[in-house]
Amino acid sequence: NQVVADPTFAPKNFDPTQIAALTSKLAVGSLTAEQQCLLGSFYASAVGTCGAVLVEQNGNDYHDNDPKTVAPVDVEAGMFLALFL
Repeated sequence: NQVVADPTFAPKNFDPTQIAALTSKLAVGSLTAEQQCLLGSFYASAVGTCGAVLVEQNGNDYHDNDPKTVAPVDVEAGMFLALFL
């Protein structure tokens, strides 16, 4: 299909630095490459460009309330949720 074959299809739909709805509200350039990738994917899912975004984590668990001792993977999972919201 011509739409998908268009070389600008992915950047226009998944690169958050090229999506006006995101750049007008966020300082997208201040995000890390990983955060930009997630933001672009979550946005594409929200507007229906792609069906879903699945993020698989190792499910590391912790059993205290001190944020300094939370496993790094859990902190990353929290970042995923924050970007999704």
